[in-house]
Amino acid sequence: MGRVQYADDLVSQSGAPMLPRTEQALAAVAGQQRGLVTRVQCRAAFLTPKAIESRLRVGRWLPVHRNIYQTLPGRDDGWTTALAGQLACGDGAAWSHRTAALA
Repeated sequence: MGRVQYADDLVSQSGAPMLPRTEQALAAVAGQQRGLVTRVQCRAAFLTPKAIESRLRVGRWLPVHRNIYQTLPGRDDGWTTALAGQLACGDGAAWSHRTAALA
C-alpha cells in the first residue's frame, strides 16, 4: 500500500493542482464557519503541518487566534470575530447576552 497523499501532494497530469475530496470538505467547513477553520479540522482533512504553515506564510490564510485560521483574508466583521473566539474556546463555548440575542 502506498503512502497517504496529502492535498499539496496532488497534481493533475498537466501539473495543475487538484482539489481532492478532503480539501473540498475543508472548504465546506470553512463555508459554514464564515471562512474560519481550526488546526484540528485542517489535520482531519489531511493537511500536513507544512501545508498549513505554507498557507499562513504566503498570506493565503491569516491566523485569528491560536490554531484558528481565516481562509478568506479581509473578512473581519463582528460575527466572524465572535465565531473565531467561540472556536478558539473549544467545545462547550457559546455566545451570550447581546451577541446571542442578535444571532
